[in-house]
Amino acid sequence: MRDADSLILLADECEHMSSGQDFDRAELFGIFRAAWPRAAFASGQACDEARNEFFRLWESGAKVDAATLIAPPGCIYRSGHSAIAPTPRRFFCDAVTDGPHARDCHALADTEALARLAAFLRAHIPMEGRG
Repeated sequence: MRDADSLILLADECEHMSSGQDFDRAELFGIFRAAWPRAAFASGQACDEARNEFFRLWESGAKVDAATLIAPPGCIYRSGHSAIAPTPRRFFCDAVTDGPHARDCHALADTEALARLAAFLRAHIPMEGRG
């Protein structure tokens, strides 16, 4: 599920959710899995470890922390309340990736966690064939 089109759809869905909506655990784990490298899920043990780490954070109520887990390695970001958005009650996230193909990704959503998820998903989109 790590292809560009799936990541774009997930990021768009995050940005269009209202603050009263939320992903259930299975949906959020799907996002978590989409952003992690496939190799992390190659063996049963690695997959179990990743899943357990994610659920520990989810169950502690750390949704923004769970969103942060899908940030690409070396990614720096800032997020918070957007005072200049068309709707000032929204939150933004700006993420910049590291490496030879550095990217600058932006997202705007009803919650900070959703804005981070959208920006980090976009940061994972493969560069091939993308402008």
